[in-house]
Amino acid sequence: MIKSGEVPEQWAINPKTGERLLAPLRASRKKLRVGDVFAMCPGDFYLFGTVVRTDVSLEGGVVVGPEWREMVPQPGDSNLLYVFEGKSPTIAMPADLRDRSLLIPPEITNRQGWLRGYFETIGHLDRPIDHGPHSFCDTRRIVLRYYDEAGTRLAEPHGDVGMYYLSAFELIAVNVHRALRGELLVPPGSPRIGHGAQVYPALAGR
Repeated sequence: MIKSGEVPEQWAINPKTGERLLAPLRASRKKLRVGDVFAMCPGDFYLFGTVVRTDVSLEGGVVVGPEWREMVPQPGDSNLLYVFEGKSPTIAMPADLRDRSLLIPPEITNRQGWLRGYFETIGHLDRPIDHGPHSFCDTRRIVLRYYDEAGTRLAEPHGDVGMYYLSAFELIAVNVHRALRGELLVPPGSPRIGHGAQVYPALAGR
């Protein structure tokens, strides 16, 4: 177990490909707050994100874990995150975060990115950033369903569309790398389709 303030010894690795995903930063066990700004290091640069909600409801949701297996999420451990465009050579708090677009769709995750030392909180915004509305696609049924972050089923997707499961921090990093390469995959109904992103192949036609 990594203690608060310690730095992991190695990069986070994609278990499927061996690709280096995130360089180690500083671990923390502090409770997340809405408005927290965090950094990640997917290469020789930093990207930044913010905590949008800490009370996301997943109706029967699952965690897509480090080896992309399904696990039951822990109650009260679901957080909505944004990850922004804009590389930085330093980990300093960016002044223009409110003006930046989202690099990837909103992600729902737990605290493992912080506990393991690959996301590091670097500041706090008293007035949180909100790029909503957004929705989340549940792909576990033949007929796709869409929900908002409160767990309310929607008649159709609206806004930026993420996936309706808890993403392990490694999977968030995979999505970040895909977006940086211009290969982002998104669920059906996403306004990003045709604008630098394509539908997950397994979901095409659903």
